[in-house]
Amino acid sequence: MKKLLFIVVSLLTMIALFACNKDSEHKQMKHDMANMDHNDSSKEKQQVAVQTDWKFEHYPQANTTNQLTITIKDNKGKPISEFEVNHEKKMHLIVASKDLSKYQHIHPTYKGKGVFTVPVTFTQGGSFQLIADFVPKGQSDTVQMHTVSVKGNTPAPVSLTPDKTLVKTANGNQVSLKIDSQLKANQETMLNFYFEDAQTKQPIQDLQPYLGV
Repeated sequence: MKKLLFIVVSLLTMIALFACNKDSEHKQMKHDMANMDHNDSSKEKQQVAVQTDWKFEHYPQANTTNQLTITIKDNKGKPISEFEVNHEKKMHLIVASKDLSKYQHIHPTYKGKGVFTVPVTFTQGGSFQLIADFVPKGQSDTVQMHTVSVKGNTPAPVSLTPDKTLVKTANGNQVSLKIDSQLKANQETMLNFYFEDAQTKQPIQDLQPYLGV
């Protein structure tokens, strides 16, 4: 199932690359991740002003597991104590390297009084973007971002190259992406993913949810 998730992430990356020019590739991807919306109904709710404190147990270092504490407060500095469950979790955390070659989607544990904790392991040194997605009770979907510098070997940046076809195959499974209309900025577009057996081309029927797992 994780392989299929990786395929879907790869296809979404290709969309971002096709939709923008070479100079804006990384900025566009960060913008897309920062505007994640797991729950459409939250758009009708009021956006709450929050403050987010990010604290690692130790200075981040490559190949070392480090406890991250994220504290969510309101605009007066008071901890926000209640959060809604959004796709089975109260918080989704994206950890991505600056060149987007390294990517993690993890779920911090809520400890109460606005405090979330999660162990994070960076596989290399360099700059990483942390993107927390959560929903304060009765409010709209909220995204907070934080950049962290990680000690350790920093490989040369990986250049993202768009694939020529929107089809990926892994472990005998083929995933195809079809887009209803031409990609345009500030315009909603439906993305259609098709999962098939790579040899028989028969639809895969036993897919299961991956968010929250």
